[in-house]
Amino acid sequence: MPPVMKSPFKFRLFAAVLCALLVFSVAALVFIPEAAVTVFEPDPVYSPGGEIVPQVLDGMSMTPIEGAEVVVVETGGRYRTKADGKTEPLRVPVIEDKRFSDILKKPWGEITLIVHKDGYADYVLFYAQIWENQRREGPRVLLFKADEQAGEHPFSVVEGPQRLWVSALVKKFIPGP
Repeated sequence: MPPVMKSPFKFRLFAAVLCALLVFSVAALVFIPEAAVTVFEPDPVYSPGGEIVPQVLDGMSMTPIEGAEVVVVETGGRYRTKADGKTEPLRVPVIEDKRFSDILKKPWGEITLIVHKDGYADYVLFYAQIWENQRREGPRVLLFKADEQAGEHPFSVVEGPQRLWVSALVKKFIPGP
């Protein structure tokens, strides 16, 4: 027989403590605020991403432009540059260029940026390179004052692919000597 069962006093004390613990446990479950309850959700789907820190400069003086708006087209995110012409680090998706998936896969993704600042011509950068789990200091965007010749037309730039990838693409289709 367990030692608690030998003495009626110890048995009653043990039973009272056990009942008190049970009552407190039930009360805690009943009266706990709903906001304090953690609900376990499935892990989010992994989405590859990288970071960029665009910098916006005046194209003539090369001085930083504060307050320029940088838009990531693929996410719709809008960001402002600080006094140094840079945004905060932007977490962006690594979007594969599927046109080359079956030809020669690119090891980076690409996004599109639009940069706007009143008094300057708008700037659109296509195919800005994003590397998974890496931070890119850039791209560096040069804005030029809006004038009557440019009118309302944005300035568009296409970022070319990495040279090693371009060389591999050429070698794939044009074998060298």
